[in-house]
Amino acid sequence: MDERNLTDFLDGTTTASTSQEPPNGDVLYKVVATTVYFILGAVAIVGNTMVIIVVLRVKSMRTPTNCHLVSLAFVDAVTGLVPNWLHSIPEVLGNSTWYGAIGCVPMVYVEYLVFNMSAVSIAAFTAERYIAICHPMKSHYMCTINRAVKIIVCVWIFTAIYCVCWLILIDYDETRPNPCYYNTDYEKFLPYVYVADCILFYMIPVGIAIPTYIVIGRALYRSTRSRSKMVAR
Repeated sequence: MDERNLTDFLDGTTTASTSQEPPNGDVLYKVVATTVYFILGAVAIVGNTMVIIVVLRVKSMRTPTNCHLVSLAFVDAVTGLVPNWLHSIPEVLGNSTWYGAIGCVPMVYVEYLVFNMSAVSIAAFTAERYIAICHPMKSHYMCTINRAVKIIVCVWIFTAIYCVCWLILIDYDETRPNPCYYNTDYEKFLPYVYVADCILFYMIPVGIAIPTYIVIGRALYRSTRSRSKMVAR
């Protein structure tokens, strides 16, 4: 960071990239927003890191379900670090593009990667829980640690490859008011990318999760009811 950018960062005069800057002198807004983002990021990083450490160190915790939870915990930890600490806090303070040309594209790529991975990880976790609860006999050979790891690796590879499009769609140009912004040469493709994002990482995961959890809920209710009847007898 050169001297000019450092001065802008401390003064809070650089234009924000994605949201309207608070008025100059609005110290209360900056303090509150910065504190909230810092706490959210800290909770996400510390809490999810502890989950990962416990699962990796305690052998009895190494189950197919916890494999998916570790993947999701890693995604949430990165979310606390990058979007909250490295993007939102500097944006509130008035220097959302402090990372310059070197960090512009990677920052956007990581943000979309963790957002999309979060949705897909939840969908994979939901499918695993459905098999384990609704088809317990099949879960012994379908829900294994080896298979869970393979699914997680495939999901990461798919999402990482898909998000490569943001390496092309984002560009850094210091001549613009907002240096880290969409590449004007490919801006016409943005609607298609957002539609694809909505379908692949929102509609499909939600379409899987809602009916699956309804079925899981019914199965657990019937199981609890059957046990209650047996105890009553």
